[in-house]
Amino acid sequence: MKLLSMIAFPFAAVTNRAAPKGIDVSSYQPSINWAVVKSNGVEFAYIKATEGTGDKNPYFSSQYIGATNIGIIRGGYHFARPDISSGATQATFFLAHGGGWSPDGITLPGALDIECQYLVYFFSDSL
Repeated sequence: MKLLSMIAFPFAAVTNRAAPKGIDVSSYQPSINWAVVKSNGVEFAYIKATEGTGDKNPYFSSQYIGATNIGIIRGGYHFARPDISSGATQATFFLAHGGGWSPDGITLPGALDIECQYLVYFFSDSL
């Protein structure tokens, strides 16, 4: 019984878990008051950098710098369009336009946003 309590005790202590707040932003939010965002408890942000193989968020740099300057951890994301080109082609485009990562402690790894209407198109060819 003593052994069981020694095993169970550490797990009982892990009742609180982190619940960081994060947001995603894109060109639909051209002007962001990052101070207000931070004051509302947001700790990280994913910022849309690219879509497909030709669309770049014209506000990406200002959004990325704004988040950085206020102390919000940030990273870029790519909105995938499997209906127009390969994943490799889109990944190359993303990396060239905001999808890079650095081990600086404030840059999140690149993320992929792929939504249902494009998944249906993508998988319909393989059915």
